[in-house]
Amino acid sequence: MLAITSPRAYAHEAGLRIRAGQFIKTYATHIRIFTSPQAWQAVNPELSQSLEENGIRWQLDYLEGECTEQAIASLKHHIAQQGAELLLAIGGGRVLDAAKAAASQLPTVTLVNFATQAATCAAWSPIAIIYNEQGGHLRSQPLGKMPELVLVDSEVIARSDVRYLKAGIVDALAKYYEFRPYQQHNPDDLALDLKVMTARQALDTFRQQGDAAILACQQQRVTPELVRVIDATIVLAGLANSVRDLLPTPGFAHAIHNRLTHLPELHH
Repeated sequence: MLAITSPRAYAHEAGLRIRAGQFIKTYATHIRIFTSPQAWQAVNPELSQSLEENGIRWQLDYLEGECTEQAIASLKHHIAQQGAELLLAIGGGRVLDAAKAAASQLPTVTLVNFATQAATCAAWSPIAIIYNEQGGHLRSQPLGKMPELVLVDSEVIARSDVRYLKAGIVDALAKYYEFRPYQQHNPDDLALDLKVMTARQALDTFRQQGDAAILACQQQRVTPELVRVIDATIVLAGLANSVRDLLPTPGFAHAIHNRLTHLPELHH
């Protein structure tokens, strides 16, 4: 059986934070925002003004530390206590994964992800990566519910540290080399064909436009190359993860990374 688990919609615009309220009010006007101090600063004051202009009421939560069981439980409690109709997650992988894990356990709450970095495909991916308090990988948790909408503002990503974009490129290109051996040994597997095809498109994008995108990010400019690379790190890499059948396809590069997270000297 083949299944594709992905967000319902994706919107990527330069300056999108200015219109965020227009997107959100389609789903709800009483929301919980989950973010980090750095991410909240990166999208404001424009995002807050947009929410206010569209009559959206919100309360704010910050993620302090890692995406842990405790952080997920705390977020779930705050959403239920508030009675929020929608969870708006704004940030990088840890924030988005914690929000996905919490929202997946709250059937009546809509999830919208706003990615402020292109360091991973977390905004799109159908799993949440759970860590311990020290940042050691515990597990990759499949999700029962996906975001209704993923938002990306390329102006925000262009102003972020270029090392995040470089990390996203490496994370996404690894998927081709992880999935391709499975395809070679299972040539009639449609899910693998789709995973490899999507991962290969991301790899080709990086080869053709990666250098120009990195330069644009270093100069804090939005260019067509940067937009294409952002889409590849979030959408194409996320899609490669979204296609599944009964054949397990663990990625060796990701497995190595997961073990390395337990070495304290590798944490900054």
